[in-house]
Amino acid sequence: MHTWLQESQTNLFWINNDGKLLGEAEGPYESAMFRSCPWGLRKVLAGLNSRYGNIPIYITENGIKDSVIVRTLDERLNDQWRVKFLHDHIQALSESISEDKVNVKGYFHWSFTDTWEWFSGYAPHFGLYFIDFEDPLLQRTPKASAKWFASFLKS
Repeated sequence: MHTWLQESQTNLFWINNDGKLLGEAEGPYESAMFRSCPWGLRKVLAGLNSRYGNIPIYITENGIKDSVIVRTLDERLNDQWRVKFLHDHIQALSESISEDKVNVKGYFHWSFTDTWEWFSGYAPHFGLYFIDFEDPLLQRTPKASAKWFASFLKS
């Protein structure tokens, strides 16, 4: 990732002018890269709309990971921080569409199942469904966030 950032001449700013991390810590950990900042999503969408006009926008990855601090299956399955993250970001997305008139055509959660990550293997859990990688059948169990998201989509 660092090589890509250097070659693309991209800078990632996770701090404000006061040197404080943007957004709020979500979940049982503190990370500069994985924080909840729904107002930031809305601001980026408004900026894209202003700069490029009413182009169709598809959000292909939006989500938050579990922490290595979360150790028990019950903690992983009861991921209320992810429910809050989804709710807050979808609310900001809704405001972008209705109030800012941004042409958002699609929204995809980061991952429906836990996946293998290039730098971390299976250690971080991003998905709405927990996968037991110790089970030869790779049993999948819906987390609280999967249930919330399904309910949201049905409403």
